[in-house]
Order: sequence, then structure tokens, then C-alpha cells
Amino acid sequence: MHLLPSDATLLQAILFGCGSSSICLHSILNTVISLGHDPLSFVEFDSGLARLATAGLIVFEGNRVTPMDEALMLAEEVMCQNGSAQRFHAQLLDVLTTISIEDRGVDGYTTEVLLPTEYDQAFI
Repeated sequence: MHLLPSDATLLQAILFGCGSSSICLHSILNTVISLGHDPLSFVEFDSGLARLATAGLIVFEGNRVTPMDEALMLAEEVMCQNGSAQRFHAQLLDVLTTISIEDRGVDGYTTEVLLPTEYDQAFI
């Protein structure tokens, strides 16, 4: 299984929102919107975080997410190629779709790090 376009959106928000430190889950949602992307559904958000973690690109620390060195190196490669957030997302997506992760089924990706009610409250 490969990573999805919504996973590239999540990773871009994590990288732009925190650099190399950690970011809280609610800030990721706000960063997605501030970068000009459509809001992600709960399923896209929750399963996307799990896929990124499975791929070794992020790690969870409580309700915070930290990008791993591999994610930071990918971002550095992509940033050297262009300067705009939109082009960054497109090129990051190109790179992420080449990464294969073990297919454990949708239920296997559910992280349960954010409840649907908490997700909805992030936009209130």
C-alpha cells in the first residue's frame, strides 16, 4: 500500500507547522487550512497519521506529533527544488507515493489518538 494525497497534506502541515519540533494534533488541522488545503475528514486525518507513523515519517508523543529524520530529509530535498507551498505539496506527494507500507487494512491504521468529537471541536 502507498501513502495517499491526504497523507502528503498531513505531512506538509506537520513540517510547516512545527519544523523539526513537535506539533499538537489541533494545530495540524489548522495548518492544513492555513496552507490552502481543504479540511481533512476525521478518517483522512486519523488513518493518515497512522500511515505516516507506519512509514516511519512521524512519531506520536501523547497528543503531539514529531517528524522523524526521514521526513525532515524528504522536506529538505523537496524545498531545494522549489519555493512555493503548492509545488512543495505536489512534489512531496510524488515522493510519498513511492513509499510502500505494509497493508494492514483500514482498521489496522486507526490510531485512536483523536476522538471524532475532539476533531470537530478543533474547528469551533
